[in-house]
Amino acid sequence: MTFLLTLLFAGLFAGQGIVLPNQGGTIGGVLRDSSGKPAVRVRVGAITQPERQGELAEASAMASIAETDEAGRYRLENIPPGKYYIAAGRVDFPTYYPGTQALGRATVLSVAPGTAVNGIDFAMLDTSARVAGPEFLLAGALTFTVGVKVTVDGGGKLPVFSPNGFMMIRLTNVTSRVEIDEPITTSTISAAGATSEFSVNVVNLPAGYSVKSIMAGTTDITKSTLKLSTLNFGTTAATPFGGVQIFPLGSMRSTSELSITLSRSGEQAAASSGARVTGRAPTTARRSIFISGKPGFFYSDGTFEFRGVPPGRHSIATLYNAGAPGALAASVVVGSRDVENIQLEPSPMLPFQIREAVNPGPAGAHPPGTAVPLASLRVAVVDETKQPATPGQVFILGPSGTSFDLHESGRFEMLRLLPGEYRFEVQAFGHPAIVRSVSIGDEDVTLELTVQ
Repeated sequence: MTFLLTLLFAGLFAGQGIVLPNQGGTIGGVLRDSSGKPAVRVRVGAITQPERQGELAEASAMASIAETDEAGRYRLENIPPGKYYIAAGRVDFPTYYPGTQALGRATVLSVAPGTAVNGIDFAMLDTSARVAGPEFLLAGALTFTVGVKVTVDGGGKLPVFSPNGFMMIRLTNVTSRVEIDEPITTSTISAAGATSEFSVNVVNLPAGYSVKSIMAGTTDITKSTLKLSTLNFGTTAATPFGGVQIFPLGSMRSTSELSITLSRSGEQAAASSGARVTGRAPTTARRSIFISGKPGFFYSDGTFEFRGVPPGRHSIATLYNAGAPGALAASVVVGSRDVENIQLEPSPMLPFQIREAVNPGPAGAHPPGTAVPLASLRVAVVDETKQPATPGQVFILGPSGTSFDLHESGRFEMLRLLPGEYRFEVQAFGHPAIVRSVSIGDEDVTLELTVQ
């Protein structure tokens, strides 16, 4: 049973069903810490290369995951053919092969059926280390923490995602050239080591925005560097632990805040044609957002905006972003006027091709400005005697990448689904797996699946 579930999970991550034996590849290597020692019991994973730049946050599901041994060795197995980033350490702040926290500098590896890619050795940055226990807090791993505040000049909205991708604060070590990226909404930035000096910048700025100033206290970092050391952080208390002096993580906190001010060159220029669509998500969690597969703007207050939207029926969706679990969706009809106050709703799965830019669909009987109610899918899984086929699991294929246990009644339902094509797999114990595609429109769909 364990082997069967392993195959099923591998098929889910590939988005294509089960990976056949000898068809998956392997990636192996050695992971070390910043001092060159083996990084022990650290999580390493293969992440599918996203289709567009800046979309790694949507590729949170790993095609394979492993943990390093006492020598820092790792081996990722049963990886579906494709292209992958290798990430180590914290999920929210990993180090990518060959040793960077900047996705643009990461190396993409190709995996062919039944092949092994070995020698993928790299060093994990200190800020990617998991806080697993007191051993991480020893004096050699002291972490400096700086408070961060980002504002828009004049009190404007702070964009966290735009057609350029997620906006990030980038610290570049002036000696090692190692880059650390943190979300623009972060409240603190941390770096480990006895002394560190960084240049600071903001990357993936949307059109119409620029950096006005970056200040550390009274120092203008746009003309200087951010220096992190015990000399400018004051003193910190060490606590005895088993005869070893331990520094509390984050105790070396700067008394001055890193203040970043963005400016706008005026309101973003309106598109030459099309309407403006705005609305709000139920939370302010950082998200990417798309309308008919085309990226828009998501702001730190949980609102969103699209410009130049052509007339017709559109699907709005946020994908599965790190720190913002679960997709949000809405279906809206656009005419010649702006559409406001669209409320996004949680959706359990997204159409298989939600990432592809498409032309708007026909409005049908829905007037412009209408938020169209989303349909539901209800499925009953039965055997040839019409009895519930349980126990089992349901795997959602495609961008959703989720799974759940099949209810003892053999039934499950998916509420609030965008129009489009969906794919899922049902694995009932003692029966062959069933993979189905279903088309969802405006009306609810009821489906009965019979396992053999």
